[in-house]
Amino acid sequence: MNSTMQLYFMDWAERYVPEARDLASSLTSVSINVGIAMGSALGGLVTTSMGLIDLSWSGGIVAVLATVLALINYRLDRGTRSASKEENGLSGQYEGSL
Repeated sequence: MNSTMQLYFMDWAERYVPEARDLASSLTSVSINVGIAMGSALGGLVTTSMGLIDLSWSGGIVAVLATVLALINYRLDRGTRSASKEENGLSGQYEGSL
């Protein structure tokens, strides 16, 4: 996932804010560290307030939530890309030449 996320951030920056490519290249490690910190905090909260057995279903909820957010992001990005192609007159044509 590391390379995939970094390429996504770089592609997004290239399309919308080309001068922020350096920042986009650092977002991968930042987002991974934030995710680890939030997961550790949630796991600690669940373990201390409920019990060790409750980690499984709470982790499942987090995984389902992450999947839903990824699907929403995919649909929004796909809609943005198709609208961009239509504006540029590339609908149904190859973007590059061989």
